[in-house]
Amino acid sequence: MNLEEISEVIIDSEGDFKFIQLKYKEKTILYGNSKEILYRKLYHSFLNEFIKEDQVRELIPIGGGRIFVDKEKKLIEAYGYSNIYGRFKDEVVREILTRFIEEKIKGFSLKIS
Repeated sequence: MNLEEISEVIIDSEGDFKFIQLKYKEKTILYGNSKEILYRKLYHSFLNEFIKEDQVRELIPIGGGRIFVDKEKKLIEAYGYSNIYGRFKDEVVREILTRFIEEKIKGFSLKIS
């Protein structure tokens, strides 16, 4: 898959799970799921699922943390940090998740802590 065409946010629809913030050229991607418990495995899961071999060198993990998605309370919360990649970039993650909420899951609120 071409990374320029991939969604900025690829996360599970509900739950509390780890995510990583990836940079590809000028694009930032947030990727997380409840299957992977290690940040490094989360990164490799993304590579295996979405990346062409020639794009690997241009994809850089720049942070991580946890995302909590509560459908009942209509809340997305990004918090914490990755012990490997450091804390996610608050303002960038806020901007991307705000856009995601407006376009995909209207009515949700966002909390960054």
